[in-house]
Amino acid sequence: MPLTTYSTGSALAASIREDLTDIISNIDPADTPFFSMIESTVARSTTHEWLLDDLEPVSAAGAAEGASFAHAVTRRPVRSTNTTQILRRDFEVTDTMRAVDNAGMTDAFAYQLDKGMRELARNTESALLAATAAAGSASTARTMNGLSKWMPLFATTAVLGDPLDILTSAAQNHSVAAVATEINETVLNTLLENMWDQGAKTDTILVNAAGKVDITGFTAGSTIQRNIDGSAGDTIRNSIMYYQSDFGNLSIHLSRHNVSGECYAFQRDLFAKAFLQPTRAEEYARTTDAQPGSVYHEVTLEVRNPYGLGRITGVS
Repeated sequence: MPLTTYSTGSALAASIREDLTDIISNIDPADTPFFSMIESTVARSTTHEWLLDDLEPVSAAGAAEGASFAHAVTRRPVRSTNTTQILRRDFEVTDTMRAVDNAGMTDAFAYQLDKGMRELARNTESALLAATAAAGSASTARTMNGLSKWMPLFATTAVLGDPLDILTSAAQNHSVAAVATEINETVLNTLLENMWDQGAKTDTILVNAAGKVDITGFTAGSTIQRNIDGSAGDTIRNSIMYYQSDFGNLSIHLSRHNVSGECYAFQRDLFAKAFLQPTRAEEYARTTDAQPGSVYHEVTLEVRNPYGLGRITGVS
């Protein structure tokens, strides 16, 4: 027997509106701690350059009375470079899509523009940390050297590894391995001491999730500031945000885009993002009934002195 009662299950109930909320949920992470924390500066060419220098070795030797002057050649500044990289997020929205009544947005183009800006920042964060330099061509992108490629290492053949030839033994390396995949205080302080020996005033640690858990587990209470709050009765916050070491006070930041297994310590004011083209949002000429657009910038990492950088590897 056919259903004739007018109910929600009836084919006659064509007047029922769809139940669609006006909220769009997106939990994909878009945090960019390194991109956000370092200062911005200006690049003037696709090859961005700056100078490094260091002092002569310390000497307590005196000069004999009446001795002739020794006109020794002093150390000279050396030039360091990085390549600018174009990062871009393109999108296109049809006129029909902009005309219809969309849930969760007033304009589909503006919505895609907002998403594109967040994706551009996230992609730039990844490049600033992990990119490998390439000259590029008519068909391939030129890319920068990210933070992970600027590590001072002893006896390296890499141009960026020890540009001032300061490190004289492997024990001075600014790269230290985790112990059984974990950061302990000995590992961290060995790295900080090596960096301090070269003059770094380390103030920041950028860690992956495993590294953050390891540091929160440190037990030397005299060297840590632990955020513990039990005043709410059923809430306990237990997380180390600052580490007071013998070699400086460091703020600790979680990072999703470090090279796998790596955590970085650095002196923040020695790093900057240099823009050849500032961040722009553009609408382009139409060839169809759709509006193309993009968000983009051209940027590189300026490493004012690589001896202000160190890493811990094998953290998982």
